[in-house]
Amino acid sequence: SLPTGHVIQTVYAHSATAESVAYNGTLSLTASITPSSTSNNVLVMVTLGLISADSAADTGWNILRDGTALQQGSGGTTNATTGAFTNAGAPSLVMLDDEISTTSSVTYSIQGAANSPRTFVVNKRGSDDTLRVQSRITLMEIVA
Repeated sequence: SLPTGHVIQTVYAHSATAESVAYNGTLSLTASITPSSTSNNVLVMVTLGLISADSAADTGWNILRDGTALQQGSGGTTNATTGAFTNAGAPSLVMLDDEISTTSSVTYSIQGAANSPRTFVVNKRGSDDTLRVQSRITLMEIVA
C-alpha cells in the first residue's frame, strides 16, 4: 500500500509517422495501461509534434479514453480537451484522468478538432519534408 501521489507504473509511446488528420480524426499515436486499482488515477501527458494547417486554423485536441473524449470545454461551437492556434506551435496536453474506475486495460489516443473542418498534418512541415519531428504520449498510474 503506497501513499497517495506515488507513481506505480509508466507507459510511453512515440511516433515519427507523418500523418494527415481530418477534422475529428484520430492520430495513430496511442498507449494502453491497465490500472492496478479502481481508485487510482492516470496522468496523461502528450506532446504533439509540428502541426501544419492554413494560417487561420485554431486546433482543438481531445484526449480519448477507449474512444470517449475526456474533460472537454463546454458552450463552444467546437469543444475540446485543449486547443492552440496552429502558428503558435505544437500543443502539449496534460490531464489527470480521475474517473477510470477499472482494472481493465484502457487505451488513450488523440483526436483533432478545429474551428471548422480542416485537415492537419502532424510530425512534419505541411506538404514538404523540410522538417520532421515526433509526437509522444506518456501515461502514469498514480495512487489516489
